Amino acid sequence: MKKGPIFFIFFFFFSFFLFAQEEGNRGITIENRHVVAEMTGKELHITDAILLNIQSVDGTEEPNSYSIPAGYRDFEILSGLDPDSLTFEEDRVVDTRIMTEGKMRIAFKYVLPFQRNSTILAFQVYHETQVFYFLMKNLELRITSDELVSEGLIDMGKRSYHALSAVAFQPAEHFTITISGFGKQMRRKQVLIFVFIVIVIVIIITAFAIRKEKPESDDLLLERKKILISIIALLDEKREKGEIGETVYRELRNENKKKLQHIIETTEKLKEKDAQA
Repeated sequence: MKKGPIFFIFFFFFSFFLFAQEEGNRGITIENRHVVAEMTGKELHITDAILLNIQSVDGTEEPNSYSIPAGYRDFEILSGLDPDSLTFEEDRVVDTRIMTEGKMRIAFKYVLPFQRNSTILAFQVYHETQVFYFLMKNLELRITSDELVSEGLIDMGKRSYHALSAVAFQPAEHFTITISGFGKQMRRKQVLIFVFIVIVIVIIITAFAIRKEKPESDDLLLERKKILISIIALLDEKREKGEIGETVYRELRNENKKKLQHIIETTEKLKEKDAQA
């Protein structure tokens, strides 16, 4: 039996397999993508961090597209992108550069407004994505998806996030994420703001009334100091849990810090007077 033809056929298919495998490795793969969302006021502020793996020796002319929910605005590059090479479409941003082999980290952020108690974020998969995470900072909000798996609460550093995840997304797939509870979140913030304002007003009125009756004493100043420290600590806790917006948090915290500083200075002056006497 002649082995020449059989060897040739085997060699042909083996070479074809290697070539096909090499070609399949060419192009753009997203090794991991983390989308972090936070509600501030009546807007969603979203940060998107992506690790690309360009598997092509000679480079690829395949455009690199980043899916973004329709209606986005205030797009800002954080790293890894050239603004002159970007094309903005309704639901994606396209990087027109010719990519070269290697890994690349990119990041950007944008804003999404919302008008209702819930909103749906739609994403299109343009490149194979090995790992995808969606993280929600506001723990009062609820996130769901038919295509992603709920991870519950996960801890990252000093913060906890609601998390959804997925693996092995393929090009042409799409998925949606529903965020709900905006109305509840807004009402809770309004209640918190009202409560803080009432507390501040009560403290001011009480301090003013006591001051009219008798001069400030060390005990009174110490009591006011404890109250202000408690308020500042409560503000920090509410902000850490995402129950109060950044703007309101900073305004109330700065206001109470000024009052605390005034009490500390007044206490020092009283100590100096007592020492001189």
